[in-house]
Amino acid sequence: MAQTKQKREEHRNILRPVVAASIRWCGVMLLSALMVLPADTILSPSSVRSAEAADPPYGHGDITLGASYQALAAALDFRDIHAAVAEQGARKAAKPDLGRRGYGCARRDDAYADVTCVSHDEKIAAADTREIRLQFLNGVLQQFSITADLPHFAVVLGALQSRHGPAQEIEPASEGRYASYRWRNGASSIVAYSGRDVVFVSFELATYAEAVKNRQTGGGRIVVEPRLSHCLGISSECFRVIPWLKGS
Repeated sequence: MAQTKQKREEHRNILRPVVAASIRWCGVMLLSALMVLPADTILSPSSVRSAEAADPPYGHGDITLGASYQALAAALDFRDIHAAVAEQGARKAAKPDLGRRGYGCARRDDAYADVTCVSHDEKIAAADTREIRLQFLNGVLQQFSITADLPHFAVVLGALQSRHGPAQEIEPASEGRYASYRWRNGASSIVAYSGRDVVFVSFELATYAEAVKNRQTGGGRIVVEPRLSHCLGISSECFRVIPWLKGS
């Protein structure tokens, strides 16, 4: 037993300097590697940011740029405006049934949207809006706008700042130009205008202009078929890609 312990101790004594030398060598090699790297590779804020998630698109309430038509149809309770008006006539009702949030939707046949949905019943903070208009292209929300009466300007701007922080750019009113407030990140932008009698706020994906340009120069388009009302069941089968014919 004593001989076994003695042999183990002798073996440890042999290994200790070898292990210590190996650790020192690894440390020297690591330090050498760090010294030859550019400083900004290690310390640059941009390299830290690149590891973080991309900027999320802007939004208002439960409406977020980049959301799919299917998701928002369920969340906002969309209605086919033509079907709703026809049903209103059949019922001899005072108003069409536009669901919980007042959104009536219609197909578009131009390069800027496949479907547009409009509500006159929404609010921004405590302020009534004239309308919120949603523009869907290629099956996702590419752009939407909020219009409200000018007396609600402070409420509208306050709601934007509460969610997105202070405006990054402010242009005061000048001759022939209304005051504007802008926010921008890598995914999207917001611009708010204080006009003569209305407040107008536009939210837009950074890719929207390119998507429109692609349509105008012969790209494909996604359309809703056979009827928008059929697509309120949020089935992906409601969308199909067909060639975009310029001028059609």
